[in-house]
Amino acid sequence: DNPWADRYLNSDLYDRKPETREEIDQYKQALLDERHAAGPDTDVVSIASLEELADYATQSNVHVEMEPGTYRFTLDNYADFLTTGWYQFYRANGDNGVNQYMALLDFTGDTSRYDLAGVTIEFDCRILNLSALATGSWSPLGVVAINANNQILRGLEIEMTTPGPYTPEGDWGKYYRENGAGALYVWGDYNLLEGVQVTDRGSTPYG
Repeated sequence: DNPWADRYLNSDLYDRKPETREEIDQYKQALLDERHAAGPDTDVVSIASLEELADYATQSNVHVEMEPGTYRFTLDNYADFLTTGWYQFYRANGDNGVNQYMALLDFTGDTSRYDLAGVTIEFDCRILNLSALATGSWSPLGVVAINANNQILRGLEIEMTTPGPYTPEGDWGKYYRENGAGALYVWGDYNLLEGVQVTDRGSTPYG
C-alpha cells in the first residue's frame, strides 16, 4: 500500500520524458514534491507528551500533531525512553555493514508525518555519560533518530543543555560520550525535514 505510487501513476509526472539536464533536475524536484505531498491517508492524531510521541514514532502511516511547548529529557526520565536500533552504512571500498545506535526518540515508522511546530525538546547533556554507565553500552546516542523512509517531520527544535555556564570555563567537554552522540541522526530514503532547528552542546573539547 503506497499512497505515493498511486498519486504518481495518476499524475502527469508519469508521462514526462525529461531530456536536458535542466529538465531532469526539474523532474527530480517535482518527484520529491509529489512524494512529500502524499502523506498518510489517516486522521490527524493530537498528542501532548513525550511518551505519546515516542509511541507514534515507531508507527507507519500516521499523521501526528503535537501541542506546542517545551518537553524535557531529564536525569529522572531518560531511562524510560532509551531504545536500541541498527543502521546501514556504506563505504567507498565496498566494506559495508550495520552499526548499533541508541536513541530517546526513534522514528522508525514509514510514510508518516509529524507536525511539531512550536515544539522544543530539551536534553540534559549529563545523560550522555550517565546512560552509558547505566546500560553498559557506549553505542552512539541520538536525542532524535530518524531511521525510516518517506517520513515528513516539520517544525521541531532540539536543544542540548547543561547546568552551565555556557562558556569554555564551564567545562562542556565533561559531558561527552566516548563513542559519539548527536542531537539528530537521519537514515533512510525520501525523508523531509522542514523548519527543524538544532542547538548542539556537550562535545569535547569544544562543548
